[in-house]
Amino acid sequence: MGLEHRWNLNILCVDAEEDILKLYQDVLTFSTDRVAMIMQKYIQRQYGVEAEGSEISGYKVFPAMSGQAAIRNALEAKNKEEEMAVGFFDIGIEGEASGLDCIREVKRIFPSLLCAVVAITDLTDQSVSEIRKIFESQDEWLYIKKPFTKEELLQTACNLVVSWNLRTEQNIAMNKIKESQERVQRLLVVTPKLFRLQTYEELCKNVVEEAADSMGTEHAFLAMRMNGKLEFMAGRGKFAARKEEDKQKFLKVLDSASRWDQGCLVPLSLGETPLGLLFVDELKSENRDTEILELFTSQAAYAFENIRIQEEREEQKARAQELKIGKNIQQSLLPKTIPTSKDIELYGLMQSAKEIGGDYYDFLYREIQPNQITEDIYVSIGDVAGKGVAAGLIMSEVRSFIRALIPFYSTPREILDQVARLLEKDIWGTGRFVSLLLMFWDAKKKKFLFSSAGHEHIIHYQAKQKKCSVFKAGGVVLGLKYDIVSPHLKLEELIFEAEDMIVLFTDGVTEAMNEKGRMFTLENLIILAEQYAHLPVDQAMNNIFQSVIDFIGNNEQFDDITIVGIKRKKE
Repeated sequence: MGLEHRWNLNILCVDAEEDILKLYQDVLTFSTDRVAMIMQKYIQRQYGVEAEGSEISGYKVFPAMSGQAAIRNALEAKNKEEEMAVGFFDIGIEGEASGLDCIREVKRIFPSLLCAVVAITDLTDQSVSEIRKIFESQDEWLYIKKPFTKEELLQTACNLVVSWNLRTEQNIAMNKIKESQERVQRLLVVTPKLFRLQTYEELCKNVVEEAADSMGTEHAFLAMRMNGKLEFMAGRGKFAARKEEDKQKFLKVLDSASRWDQGCLVPLSLGETPLGLLFVDELKSENRDTEILELFTSQAAYAFENIRIQEEREEQKARAQELKIGKNIQQSLLPKTIPTSKDIELYGLMQSAKEIGGDYYDFLYREIQPNQITEDIYVSIGDVAGKGVAAGLIMSEVRSFIRALIPFYSTPREILDQVARLLEKDIWGTGRFVSLLLMFWDAKKKKFLFSSAGHEHIIHYQAKQKKCSVFKAGGVVLGLKYDIVSPHLKLEELIFEAEDMIVLFTDGVTEAMNEKGRMFTLENLIILAEQYAHLPVDQAMNNIFQSVIDFIGNNEQFDDITIVGIKRKKE
């Protein structure tokens, strides 16, 4: 395997109650194989290699009934060169080492430890303040309140375990950079200074100072993109601005390539997003190394992103960040690959609205125990009522439920029934609801089974009649009480013959509105399905999708647009 490390997921559990410790051991030990399977798939997808079972370390649960016992366990693990990845700590534990003392000491022994702070009541402001002093970042700990369910415990553990492994992988990647590029050691040394607690203005000044010092010059300045235009933020040497006129004069340097003869101009960007420009001047020829500056600015860009997130959290101006997170959540829900079949073709499209919704669709082969992939295919499409990150998180949870349940249940109806039971615990009473349709292609019997929880109509183009039949998918939405949802979940069969096509969609399609205030409507979607049904499914869906976009025109898109197509191949 192409990895240079082994996954190590040991968990320390500290609680004075024997029942709680037993719950930790039962739930977390039981989940070992499940987490190992998740990480094995992650490694194969990330690195394109098979991961041998021996190379994915399982984890041990270290129980402790007191703070002193927990610290002893941590020291023993350290002496055996075992890494403690995650800890569950009862903050109310008493004795020579209190809950806070225990967390503090174990964190000192294992600096990379991620923690779940456990309490029987809500944390006070003073408790939160004390906890924050122990950790460098809010991302290093979670809070879970007793009593908690097995599902809540497992979800918390999985979140911490995956976060710890991703951090480990990132650290390894950074170490490789440090080992392979000796020439940039000076810049890597100053990088932590960029991530320390500071204001936006202080970071701008520090970026200029560190860049100039590293490149051996006294003259540098930084311009950042603010409200669509570049603004002078900080300068040094001959670029030290004393008044507004100086700033405007220095910005003109960026437009004059003839002024760059002895300097370097390097952009700051985060992914495809431009943030600003850094200019250093009067460099000696041996120091004019753009590659070094680009590495520095890439680190500086992440430091600016870090500042932005910190300021939004502190000032509670989270709306812009919420949109970004929500879009990322939605994109992460989409299938990375489309399953292939000798019988059917699949294709899906989704375009997020300006405001984040909760649409998603998914394609995946049916998996059965133990880790066997069949030729059967599941197709799902869903929509969470409401907008924002909360909607995206709920749909992410639904997607995870479906993928986790497929190996254990044989029909879409059974899977949706379990999803309904799990969702009731999480979103009942929040005003959030989920419409969901789950279809199952039986590769041996050559037929479609489906079950619906209050989703939109199903459009079925029948090639023999050259016409669409349309019918309601049925069921009631998830998020209601389980005993209300379950009786309405039905297992239906769809006769799907050669060259037939199914079109699935969310209400963002039929309710798309143009500048005249007219909706796209189900009727127009049916017409398009019949018009393009003769094409391969990807072309048909793209044509339908483009027709919806053209209909909206210059009007604002108010909801996510999601379309999924399934077509039976010729026999």
